[in-house]
Amino acid sequence: MKNVIIQGSEIFSIADIHEKLMDELGFPEYYGMNLDALHDCLTDIFEETCISIVGSNEASEKFGADFDRFMQVLNDAAEENDNLYIIEL
Repeated sequence: MKNVIIQGSEIFSIADIHEKLMDELGFPEYYGMNLDALHDCLTDIFEETCISIVGSNEASEKFGADFDRFMQVLNDAAEENDNLYIIEL
């Protein structure tokens, strides 16, 4: 299983999360770094993958509704893709 850990304390923008996921999960170069593109890439994952968000409360406080929408996309993609797991710590 592939594991990706996102540390809320190390996130300085939503773009930081997109970049981390792009690098760790091997998204294509043309990845648009937006929520629609994120959803598309996450639902196309064929290897079991766990994305852990450590300090999600801290990130939510920093980025508010933007982070909440980001988490909603992660959770929606996990519901659609049996190979994707999301953990909030």
